[in-house]
Amino acid sequence: MGIIAFEILREARERWQQPQPIQAGPMLVIAVVGLIVNIIVAYVLHEHDHDDVNTRSAFLHVVGDTLASVGVIGAGVVILFTGWMWFDPLVSALIGLLILVSAGRLLKETVHILVEGMPDGMTASAVADAMRVAPGVGEVHDLHVWTVAPGYVALSAHVLLADQALSQTADVMAALKQTLREQFGIEHTTIQFECAACAQGMCLPAVRAPRSS
Repeated sequence: MGIIAFEILREARERWQQPQPIQAGPMLVIAVVGLIVNIIVAYVLHEHDHDDVNTRSAFLHVVGDTLASVGVIGAGVVILFTGWMWFDPLVSALIGLLILVSAGRLLKETVHILVEGMPDGMTASAVADAMRVAPGVGEVHDLHVWTVAPGYVALSAHVLLADQALSQTADVMAALKQTLREQFGIEHTTIQFECAACAQGMCLPAVRAPRSS
């Protein structure tokens, strides 16, 4: 999409410097047909799951094409009634910028996922503070939160427990999972329980929560 945007901008610049005759009639017909097709495709894609980057990329591409068709129709009407040939490169430049901005946003999100970045608006300290509120939790450390895919956030952490019976840890685990799910939308977790003497190597075997499916 970025390459297409730069090519449109380059062409717009050349047409601005050296205006060329434009057949507004055929241009309008083609633009109207393209607009109808793009609206149909955009409607079909809109019904699909937009948590998928590929689907959203295709949808944004079609939306860009739809807006471009609208711009071409507008340019065709203006040229047809006024003869302002400079209006065509102006609209082309606006379309190129629109595509460039859309491509930039999508690229930013894709890179964020590839580097397994933390979801926007979420901080590790806020997640840790919420986990510490759960009954029986003493401390939270080695906390990691990352984005695996759009809508798929994973968490791993070591949780220091207060002195309690092993049977009580199931309730602590349930409380932690509920907190993470309700407050942060995190359902894919790997939580390792530790006792107070873990640092000295005198604790019971850790209890590891299985990854949620």
